[in-house]
Amino acid sequence: MKRVLSMALIVTLLAAFSFVIPAGAQDDAIECFGAEGSELSVMGPWAGDEENKFKAAIDPVLAACEITLSYEGTRDMNTVLPTRVEGDQAPDLAVLSNPGQI
Repeated sequence: MKRVLSMALIVTLLAAFSFVIPAGAQDDAIECFGAEGSELSVMGPWAGDEENKFKAAIDPVLAACEITLSYEGTRDMNTVLPTRVEGDQAPDLAVLSNPGQI
């Protein structure tokens, strides 16, 4: 179930990046895919202003679906992510800045 939920959240987050939700848009325009009230952990390469822009981009989806975001920014993804995966503490979503990291 967690995997299905994670995939639905990924689809929703990607959809949030592919268009801009106009100011004043109704929350019912955003499909939550049953993720209402859940928590989402994201590890990404951004910090500072980049992190703020990322959070602002996905905030409409998070707010509409009442999703709590736990974001961790790191520039050392090649070390941190494998360590988390091996320790069974992987994030729900990892944003890789380079496709070669897969």
